[in-house]
Amino acid sequence: MKKLFLLLVLVWAISCERQDENSAKESLIGNWEWISSTGGIDGRTETPASTGKQVKIVITKDSVKVYENSVLKQKNSYKISREKSVLDNKIKDMIIYNSGFRDSFMIDSQNQLHLIGDCFDCFASLYKKAENQPSQARQIASF
Repeated sequence: MKKLFLLLVLVWAISCERQDENSAKESLIGNWEWISSTGGIDGRTETPASTGKQVKIVITKDSVKVYENSVLKQKNSYKISREKSVLDNKIKDMIIYNSGFRDSFMIDSQNQLHLIGDCFDCFASLYKKAENQPSQARQIASF
């Protein structure tokens, strides 16, 4: 009976973790427009105005696409996981890209996405959810 109880607790814990990861992933899905980035060895801040770049991230259930001035610059598969950050040793929601690079992320009360590169001298970037969220089919057709 004790083994059965432990097995049920383990199954419950795993299913809760998957639900949390799925919920976090669902909140990320959509089009995000770049507002600013701060970081690097010199701690500089960059914006669309200072760089002349319009950056958009399109997050689907299985990929992250980065567009710069409407040109696709990157496409990565990814997974969501709760991991210990190298920056402060705290457990955080992470986007782990197929390249191995990781961003911790948070969506604030203003529906802004904070992506923080999980490495020293990386950038912390802020994005706003695009006003017009086209359907998945229109996203594919237009890019």
